[in-house]
Amino acid sequence: PYAWRVLSRGVCDGCALGTAGLKDWTLDGTHLCLVRLNLLTMFCIGAGFGSAEVAAIAFVEEHGQSRAVAGVVLALWSLGSMAGGLVYGSLHLTRPAMRQLPVLTTALAVVATLPSLAWSVLALGLLMACYGSAIAPFFACNSLVLGEAAPPGTVTEAFAWSSSSIFGGAALGTALAG
Repeated sequence: PYAWRVLSRGVCDGCALGTAGLKDWTLDGTHLCLVRLNLLTMFCIGAGFGSAEVAAIAFVEEHGQSRAVAGVVLALWSLGSMAGGLVYGSLHLTRPAMRQLPVLTTALAVVATLPSLAWSVLALGLLMACYGSAIAPFFACNSLVLGEAAPPGTVTEAFAWSSSSIFGGAALGTALAG
């Protein structure tokens, strides 16, 4: 009974990250606060970023290459993100950003696993580029959703929470992977 009451009526009232003043970011039938879910997602993505950076350096060194080669691998990751952003930005999508976000989040989670399949440094670079291809589209869409949800005068705060979540996750991911 208590769990159903939480799901059906919500738990957002009175918390520091509540939805007061925000558009109702809840799922029909349940009251899952999508603001908190978004912050958790950003934290986990940040943890993935932090661990990927450390793992790329370790992988390159294990394969007898210098750390400078790891810089090239990480640059390929960034170029993949840039390419993904250019492609995503050129599309004329009609689906609302809130409907695109779950798809892009899932795509990012799936391609984030690709570098673990690398068998060589070259393969790692190519797989990191594939991973990167989902980063910019996710962040572009997430920024739209976040900007639309924040009431006037609170957009900066909303982006600050989001940035803090990703950087906190990156710090944890780097520490755990290191």
